[in-house]
Amino acid sequence: CSLADIQVYCGGKNVYGELGINNSGTYFTTPQYVSANLSDKGVTSVSAGGALDGTTGQPFTCMIANGQSFCTGENANGQLGIGNTTRQWIPMPLTQSAGALGDGVETSISTGRLNGCAIANGRVSCWGYNPNGSTGSSNSPIAISTAVMSGWATQVAAGHSYSCAIADGKVYCWGLNSSGQLGTGNSTNQPNPYDVSTPTA
Repeated sequence: CSLADIQVYCGGKNVYGELGINNSGTYFTTPQYVSANLSDKGVTSVSAGGALDGTTGQPFTCMIANGQSFCTGENANGQLGIGNTTRQWIPMPLTQSAGALGDGVETSISTGRLNGCAIANGRVSCWGYNPNGSTGSSNSPIAISTAVMSGWATQVAAGHSYSCAIADGKVYCWGLNSSGQLGTGNSTNQPNPYDVSTPTA
């Protein structure tokens, strides 16, 4: 997917509704305009997530339009963050609550394999399959602890059962760490944000 003139266009396979164009089971070799629930809004960010292994997978796509997050596609693990696990063929707004995307304009969004994260008012919230993180697995966004990551978050990136964010110029990561992907100097999972700004010798 890509952006052009504050509109989002997606192409490729659409078996699970990941393109958000309300059309399934077809390859689209040219970019398709994603208009449902977005036609009167300006899209400023888009992120394609999930994975396909042969004929299986759970691809999905999320975007920010007019400061609000929307997701479309497979949702078996709650990776759309809309409060249920029903597959969606068009972009649907994420569930909001106080402290979890309900406190301000959403400015950054990222999709992982079966999870996603977004920032609103400088605070990170995440959703989907996340057994190794502080929020556990949830089909609605849950605010990430600010006990360590207390600064104003500006960027977030969701990976395969782990996430990282930048807050006040520092990098924090949390979640699965079996291969040292968090950069903590070990392979211990981190349920809460861990400051990895200073390299470990």
